[in-house]
Amino acid sequence: MPDSRVALTIAGKAFTGWEIVRIRHSIDTLVGSFELSLGWLDDGGDSVPEIRAGASCKVTIDGEEVIRGYIDVTQRSVDANSRTLQVTGRGAAQDLIDCSSPLENKTLRDLTLDKLVAQLVQPFGLAVRTDSGVDLGKTFGQFTLQAAETPWEALERACRSRMVLPRSDVDGTIVLTRPGAGGQADALVYGQNVLSARRLSDMSGRYSEIKVRGETQFDLGDEIQAPVGVEGRAMDGGVPRYRPKVLVTSGLTKEYVTQRAAWEAVVRAAKGDRFEVAVKGFRMAGGDLWQPNMRTGVQIEPLGVDASLLIAARVFSQESDSGTRTTLELVRPDVFTYRPEVPEQTLLDPEGMSDE
Repeated sequence: MPDSRVALTIAGKAFTGWEIVRIRHSIDTLVGSFELSLGWLDDGGDSVPEIRAGASCKVTIDGEEVIRGYIDVTQRSVDANSRTLQVTGRGAAQDLIDCSSPLENKTLRDLTLDKLVAQLVQPFGLAVRTDSGVDLGKTFGQFTLQAAETPWEALERACRSRMVLPRSDVDGTIVLTRPGAGGQADALVYGQNVLSARRLSDMSGRYSEIKVRGETQFDLGDEIQAPVGVEGRAMDGGVPRYRPKVLVTSGLTKEYVTQRAAWEAVVRAAKGDRFEVAVKGFRMAGGDLWQPNMRTGVQIEPLGVDASLLIAARVFSQESDSGTRTTLELVRPDVFTYRPEVPEQTLLDPEGMSDE
């Protein structure tokens, strides 16, 4: 299979022939990124291509657009015998991450999640769409942007409270989706399509018992508020020895600290078991590009893996000495279990308190 043709297009002019290519998309980050490098002998021929930082651009693979955005950095190097050009950039939604929101300290009222996100991204010329079947939850009565908060921080905070995963499309459109909504990818089977694989098992962030402690208040009347300690507990049966962990927070309910303890145990266990698999080429057997947020069946007997996993990140790479390959970062789907939100009301009724 011949190497795929990767092109960087600026103002209608396509630059090809890149010797080193790296294109990354991840669930963890809102925007995709790319790194391209080109070098040639200084024989008096062509000069270094004129590519400027800040330029609007698009990156394509065999004519299929994978990133539309901006060039962040260019680096030109020369020595006695050669010249090199390195270009890095990110998708069009990058300004949501880098810049402060013009709506800081403002309160937005009576908006559904998609309408709220639309107001956050509108100053940057971006649109919003919601994947089919995604529940956006209840309307926000009010949502206040914090001082110096970036649009991405506000957007992610709002989405987390409604258990929605925000991502960006190729053109920068913000997509409100859920983990695994990308569909089913090709299976990854050792001895068939797997070039290499590795499994990272990390116990350092896991604990046999997790307690979340908080302090809230209940009203005794006449403006007297008495402090009450609340505690939630969860166990991780996969930890082979006694490893207790106490997390302390404030202003929380019994229900919240119980949910938070369970969330900590589940997500820490999931993050402690990660996989990386490399396959040849950029496309699956049917011709579609590998994408993050897809589920895939993984069977790698030497690593003890036979499970359905989530593609958390995908890296396309192409080099003259190693050819074209895709590296998939795989996790258990419950890595993206949503962290419980702090309830708006934290003033407890003493009659409704639990003795647990």
